[in-house]
Amino acid sequence: MLAIGEFRGLWLGGLLSRAGSQLARVALVGAETAILVNAATFAAAASLTLATVRRRPAAAGKQPVSLLGGLRLVAGHRALRSLLGLAMLSGFHVIPEAIAVPYAASLGLGTTQAGLLMAALPAGNVIGVFVLSRFLTESRRMALMAPMAVLAGVPLVVSAADPGYVPLLLLWTACGVLTGYHVAANAEYVRIAPPESRGQAVGLASSGMVAAQGLGILLGGLLVEAAGPEYGLAIAGAAGLIAGVPVLLAWNRAVRASPPST
Repeated sequence: MLAIGEFRGLWLGGLLSRAGSQLARVALVGAETAILVNAATFAAAASLTLATVRRRPAAAGKQPVSLLGGLRLVAGHRALRSLLGLAMLSGFHVIPEAIAVPYAASLGLGTTQAGLLMAALPAGNVIGVFVLSRFLTESRRMALMAPMAVLAGVPLVVSAADPGYVPLLLLWTACGVLTGYHVAANAEYVRIAPPESRGQAVGLASSGMVAAQGLGILLGGLLVEAAGPEYGLAIAGAAGLIAGVPVLLAWNRAVRASPPST
């Protein structure tokens, strides 16, 4: 079972690579240097993972590994279903990164400002993960992660007010901070998954999250094209709020039925 600190290492490692590649473009250092910087962030991510994640033997499962088996496992487990729902909400929260360039263009901004907008979400996420994993107890993380998942849509809704570049940068950073709930949700998901089927459950969640983000980027682009950057993003944020409420309620019911260990 991965501890919260090990998940922090994995999560921050991945974010280093994302933020590093975007900030390289922000700095306008050119294609060759940007690729080198991006490669360096991947190396840093790999080093961080090696330093923080312990080696363990794989669990010996009796059932063959299959997507259907993973679906059955998660569908039949109330808490796993709820945590998977929290992960899928990332499809709404990732949209700002996808539309940062056209949004910046609509405001008459240059490539540097567009790059900073792209970096706002992952930078805020790093802050959120650090605060959650460093300063809050396990019980507080469990209590806060579902409300954070819902509230992450609020900064996107505020975009409808056309607040201007600097407030928009702060709003997107706040959205990233709130999406830091993923580190707690991921750790709890792995903790409660049956050891013999943990690989199936985690594989399903990872695939579902990637699919949700890809679909969110696609639909977000269509929304922006149809309604404009401000209103398109606000609609996506409102949809995330609406979709998050039943997930929050489901998680609360799951916690009441089987409180997480502290």
